[in-house]
Amino acid sequence: MTGFYLVRDLNATVRPRTHEFLNSEGHPVPVTFSNAYTPARVEAEIAMTLVGIPGFVVTDEHGSAITSHAVDDGNDGTVILAANQTIATYDELSRDALLTRALTLGGKFTRTANKEELVAFLVAEASLGEPGGSTVLPDEEVELDESEETVI
Repeated sequence: MTGFYLVRDLNATVRPRTHEFLNSEGHPVPVTFSNAYTPARVEAEIAMTLVGIPGFVVTDEHGSAITSHAVDDGNDGTVILAANQTIATYDELSRDALLTRALTLGGKFTRTANKEELVAFLVAEASLGEPGGSTVLPDEEVELDESEETVI
């Protein structure tokens, strides 16, 4: 399949969102959606994987929607985690883990920030993101400053 389609990420309402997709050769292809109204030009093989996924609208170059018919794939919604993964609530995370997540999302905190204010920030950020409170974190790592006085 060659060519391109136009794709909108309806959840790019607060800030641009970047998703990384794998192409047919297994190479990562980053796609940035600047907002929910402006479509991104996406390779056809990747765009077709987004057809039918809530939150994405795929159209051809003339604006005609590409749709699919619902198929029951038998998936019961079970999430399988890798051996090194877990599901946790914010209160189970260390202050440093919360600080890293808050800084990654643009929070202005120092190393002296307490858990309660970090959790409040993260919950507020999640409520601004996707329906259901999911927030996509950027891929880059955040460097923590050792100084308690420096706001990162």
